[in-house]
Amino acid sequence: MPTVRCLPFVFLFTFPALAQDGVQVWIKDLLQKKDDAELALVEKIAGVRSREAAVGLVEAYDGLQTLLYRREVIRGLHNYANLAEAEQPALEKLANIAGNPDTDAELRDFAIQGLGKSNGLGRTFLQRLVDGELPDAVREAALREHVKGATAQDGTWYRFLWNYKQEQRKDKKGEIAPPEFNTVRQLAAQGLLQFLTEAEIVETLKREVDPKIRRALLTTMRQKQMPRTAEIAAEQLDSVVLPGAERAEAARIL
Repeated sequence: MPTVRCLPFVFLFTFPALAQDGVQVWIKDLLQKKDDAELALVEKIAGVRSREAAVGLVEAYDGLQTLLYRREVIRGLHNYANLAEAEQPALEKLANIAGNPDTDAELRDFAIQGLGKSNGLGRTFLQRLVDGELPDAVREAALREHVKGATAQDGTWYRFLWNYKQEQRKDKKGEIAPPEFNTVRQLAAQGLLQFLTEAEIVETLKREVDPKIRRALLTTMRQKQMPRTAEIAAEQLDSVVLPGAERAEAARIL
């Protein structure tokens, strides 16, 4: 009987050590064999969900050559979102993969999806990608993922990107900056719409020139059943300068 009672304690104290030894062996194997390692090895390492395992996957990624194995490592790094002790190295690597102009587009988008799974640090990295001097395709994909989890706290940043007043700005060199990529403006508006008051929407409609954003503003008024919805829709319908699609949207509301 005493021996039986001791067995659970033996397992409690030896299992973590065995798991620790196991992940070290797995990481070493992946680093040595690279794309010749069993693909399931990546999943085994990712399943440990420790900082050591995350760092091991990060180190292994650059030594891999095939899209298959690189994608599997990215999938493994997804597992570390919202894990306080292991999240930072995993998400930083995902951000670096996404921001690298030489990264395959599929892998880039998959890395960005991983950042979107994090409620805190991942969103910070997504914002850095959007604000960085990167190709518009990267910035658009990062913002699209960020908007999926939009909160009122993002409002100031979304307003800056949207820039519905079309204010002229300067770049880091002090030179006149080109207008923001219009898809980025549309996405920023999409993220902000749910937090706008009726007064803000009405004011924005007087300035915004993009038809898609204008239709989204009017649709938001209808969905939220704002008091001035019919009035603004009537003004849109009577306007002779607005595109037909925009006036048709106003007619549907009326």
